[in-house]
Amino acid sequence: MKAAVSTLCVAAATGVLLLVGTALGGERKSDFVDLKGTWIRVLNDKTYIVTFNGNKFATIFEFAEGTTTTSGTISIDPSKKPNRMEWKFAAGTGRGEKLKGTTAETIYQLEGDTFRFCVSRQQRRPEVFPEKERVDEYIYLVFKRVK
Repeated sequence: MKAAVSTLCVAAATGVLLLVGTALGGERKSDFVDLKGTWIRVLNDKTYIVTFNGNKFATIFEFAEGTTTTSGTISIDPSKKPNRMEWKFAAGTGRGEKLKGTTAETIYQLEGDTFRFCVSRQQRRPEVFPEKERVDEYIYLVFKRVK
């Protein structure tokens, strides 16, 4: 059952992203190319999915209070250490509805089929990755590419 839900979530996220579009911004395009696709993480029986296509994103995250979706655009700055990413939210459901019109300042690391991502709920960009994955005052997740 959980596999069927995960498959359905991946399909939904991919469909939403295809509707959003594929235009690229002015950032370094190789990171956009390397990020393209769907990434998944299951942590503490909660599923987290993010799909990138150019500078567009769509997410489906499970939280204790329910499933949240978001979509919008990203800008990246891989010249900073750690790498920086800004998420501009255009739409959302559940908890994500409150994010519409906001921007989240995050850090990320991309190595092959592994995408590390961290955002602080304190509205400031994290300076380093926490020691372990968590979803509390920080959302720090290590995603794997869906093949």
